[in-house]
Parts: sequence; structure tokens; C-alpha cells
Amino acid sequence: MNKIKVPGSEKNIYFGEIHTHTAESFDAVTLGTGKGPHWAYQAAIKNRLDFAAVTDHAQTCIPSGYNEWVNSLSPKIKRPPLHPQGIHPLNWDATCKAAKEFNKPREFVTFLGYEWSSTSYGDYNIYYLRDNEPIRYAESVEALHSAFQNIEDVMLIPHHTGYQPGMRGMDWSQVDFSKAPFVEIISQHGFSEEDGLGRYHWNTGCMGPRSGGGTIRQALEDGYIFGFIGSSDMHFSYPGFYGTGLLGVHAASLDRQSLWEAFWKRRTYAFTGDRIILNFMLNEENMGSLAYIPISNQRNLCAYIDGWWQLDTIEVIKNGRIVKRWTEFHSSLDKEANRFKLGVDWGYSMNTDIEDWNIEVIVKDGEIEGCQPRFMSLGMDQEILELDKNHIRIRSQAGMNQAHGVSLDILGDFGTRVDAQRDGKTYLSVPIGELYKSSQGVQPFGNMQGSIYLSRAFPEEQFLACCEWNDTSPERVRDYYYIRVRQANDQWAWSSPIWVENI
Repeated sequence: MNKIKVPGSEKNIYFGEIHTHTAESFDAVTLGTGKGPHWAYQAAIKNRLDFAAVTDHAQTCIPSGYNEWVNSLSPKIKRPPLHPQGIHPLNWDATCKAAKEFNKPREFVTFLGYEWSSTSYGDYNIYYLRDNEPIRYAESVEALHSAFQNIEDVMLIPHHTGYQPGMRGMDWSQVDFSKAPFVEIISQHGFSEEDGLGRYHWNTGCMGPRSGGGTIRQALEDGYIFGFIGSSDMHFSYPGFYGTGLLGVHAASLDRQSLWEAFWKRRTYAFTGDRIILNFMLNEENMGSLAYIPISNQRNLCAYIDGWWQLDTIEVIKNGRIVKRWTEFHSSLDKEANRFKLGVDWGYSMNTDIEDWNIEVIVKDGEIEGCQPRFMSLGMDQEILELDKNHIRIRSQAGMNQAHGVSLDILGDFGTRVDAQRDGKTYLSVPIGELYKSSQGVQPFGNMQGSIYLSRAFPEEQFLACCEWNDTSPERVRDYYYIRVRQANDQWAWSSPIWVENI
């Protein structure tokens, strides 16, 4: 669907979400927020993802008294009793059927999966390459690894690792990395990269704060080799919930086998919301590689980034510390520009009813080169209905205090005009030259009854970067490097590492 070519890469980049929950998960049933796997895959397609996996809880760590507590919160809602085996065997058949039905090579790809949870051992997502595999239950991490010891084409992926080991965090010595090509670095739980950082705090208070032992940094320092991915881990049957975590993969084509092979080569990267294009190479080795380089040779690192907002920082992380940082991403109206990124947002109403927002954006004296959705659906319908060189039409729903948006990649100049419409009526018409200076918004439906915004327009100098740096200082028998990107709107991306064996 995206099939984005990147300089320095012979592969395409595809975007996906492989950790999301539906009504089959215990807490989605509890909260009344989920719909089934079929609805989730349809939502992923509407959200313009290339691949997805539903990972409902097959085995949970529900505390005693949980059912009684839930019923006390909402006694009028009738729910089935919850038990440690989250997915009912009859419903697993429906999950398998949905994954098989929606898998369409070169259009949209699915993977069959589920989640195994443990307070003592941490949580894992299990993914199969093939359809119609069973749930394999286990009472310990040793039993989990034993259950899959002779099973081919399966992955056991740790997630929200940054909690305290033994308290839903990850003890890295217990991970079987022969079945874990990558690890989840970001989700709705927050960053697992390292502790002591303020970015993306853990937000599920019942599970505690971030702790050093389970972080990604600790695993890398312990010498393990794995790539990075991002996921949402949301429980609303909506893959790709904006701002929580997604996965980019450099793969030969959009089909299960090609993606699977790219997963195992660690050609993956993580990002929080904006679908940042990221490529990272070291001496022509791709991200995820284990390179063998003579100790006397120079290491040339190159990072290519195409963001959706003004870039704030691009960093090279080497052996756990920042060794290089780029921060100057500015431009001027005095300079010519012919490519811009900007956002269109709508919603922001205090109305308690769900409202329909039929949005259309028209670009005059310019062309739409690409777009990304920024949807945050809670059981509501969002879809880009039409997209061509001069306009985009979106069907959207928003509830109280909610907003959605799309970001546009526009070829034009400072005179290119952007019109934002609702139900066929234009509410904003602003040239890019004005949007370069300031965002614009209107509240035409009454006080706190909904708004439409056009964000600032960012010229290419502010969101596109190709950074190079040479390192001549080997430090360890095996050094590791990765790229970390932050945009000014606090959206992030991480490349998978590249390891260098000094020979």
C-alpha cells in the first residue's frame, strides 16, 4: 500500500501494527471498548496500514477479586466472567479465520498471534507465519519456550519490558532470542528504551513505574542482539492508534514471507505516531546487521530521515550513550521551497454525542504527494475515501473532546493555497506562505462546539535530513550503534541497531 522507496535501500518500507487487542481480550470486554478481529482488520486497512496482527490475551494474570471489582464499577453492564485463559477456544477459531480471510498479498498482510502474560516472567506476543496454529498454553517462561522448542516459523516477542523484572518487566536472561528477532521499545505503556528519562512516562499506574533492569538499554549492554519495533497495545480494536507506537519494515515486497524474512534480519524500526521514513546504514550495512570490520577501518554512519514535522534532534547512540547529535533544522521565507508538510485537524467539541465530520482538503496551485492519517478511534469509523493530486476526502467520527487529523506532503510554493471544508463548506483557505508563519484555526459551530485547524507548514529543510558521521574509535569487542529521532511535536523514531565486531 505504501511501498515507499528510500535512498540507500533496495527495499520498500511498509508500516504495520502487530500488537493490538479486540473484544476477545479480557479488559476490552470489561471496559466495553472492543469489537472483534474482523472489525480490527477492517480498521487497519482504513487506517492505511500495510500489515497487522491481532494479539488478544490467550493467557492473562488477572488478580484475585478482579471480577468483583469490575462489576462494582459498572453493575448495570452484563459481562462474562473472566479467567486466566483469556481467549475462549471457540473464539480462537474466529481469530484464525479473520487472519486468513484478510491476508491479501501485495494489498494487506496479516499474521496470526496472541499474547501470553505473566507477572513473574513478563509478557510475550506469539506470532505464527502460518494460519490455523493453536494456542499453546504455559505456566512459566521455561514451559513457554519448551512448548515452542520444535515449532518452526514462530516468534516470541517481549513487550513493555521496562517494568521491574518479576513485576511484569523482562529478565533478559530468560528470553530465547533464537525466537525473538526484535523487541518492543515503545507502546501505550511508554518508552522501554531506558529508565531515568522523562519522555513518554509509563501511564498504567497499576503496574508501576519504569525500572532499569527490564529496559532495552540493559539488554543491549548485556550483549543481546535484537531489533526494535513499536506497537500500540491499545484495547479498542483499532490498529495504528495515533501516538502510541508503530512499526516500519524494509522488505522486498508486501507478503507474509517477505515481511517475515525482513523481521528475522531485523530490518525494522519503531516510531510513536508520525510515520517517519528512516534508514540507517554503517559502511553499507543495513540496520539490524552484525558487521565484521577491521579495527583500523573507519566506520561511516549514514541516516536518512523524512519526517512529518520540523525535526528537533537526530542522535547516534553508541554503546549506551549519545556520541553525535544534529539539531539545526531551520529555514527562512527568503529561501525558495517546493515541498512542504502540514496537518489538518478537526473535532475538539464538548458534545457528548458522536458527530460525523465529512472533511475535504483541496490544494490549489500545488499537488498532494502523500499523506498519513492521525486517527485515534474509540470504536468509531475513520477512513480516507478519496485521495488524488489536488484533494483528499475523509469520513470521520469524533466524540467529546476528541480530535483527528491527517498530515499532507505537498509539492508547491509559498503561494499554494490549502482549503479545509466540512460538509462541502470551506471554513479555512490559507496560502502556505501564511501557514509557514503560523497555524490557523476556526471555531465556526459555536463556543466549544468543534474546530478545524491547519497546522504550520514546514518546508523540506525542516523535515528532511541525510546525516553522516565517521567514527574512528572502536571501544569494545562488539560495539553497537542506533539512530534516535525526535520531531518538535514530540513524535519519535528509533532504528534497529547495527553491531560491529572488531576484527
